[in-house]
Amino acid sequence: MANENKLKHLEFIQAVIARMNENSCHIKTWCVTILAALGAMYNLKPSIFIIVMACAIVVIFWSLDAYYLCLERKFKRMYHDVATKKESEINFSMREWHYQSSYWQAVFSKAARRFYLSLLILLILTGACILLYPYFAK
Repeated sequence: MANENKLKHLEFIQAVIARMNENSCHIKTWCVTILAALGAMYNLKPSIFIIVMACAIVVIFWSLDAYYLCLERKFKRMYHDVATKKESEINFSMREWHYQSSYWQAVFSKAARRFYLSLLILLILTGACILLYPYFAK
């Protein structure tokens, strides 16, 4: 087979891309799970501290998710680069740092923004309701 090395290298890269995507999915799942646990704690004893802690957790998971998205984009660039190489140029290198991908673009990507910003807005509105409830309860 003429392109055997190239196909094998592309399979390696594709496996890494799939793993990065899976990690991103797990991060979102863990974020929602922890927020649900904090929601249960809040239900037992309402506190603005729990809302602030939940916001911090969302920001931490957002940054971690952006890291994996940035890595995934680097490996996608590597995949494209390897796909355009000749068979004789294939060296099975998996060095992603040769490829550019902005962490901040990953943080503010459409998918990350929609998921994490909606969580933050919900938490901020909940916190505002907690703080303003005494004024409206009268």
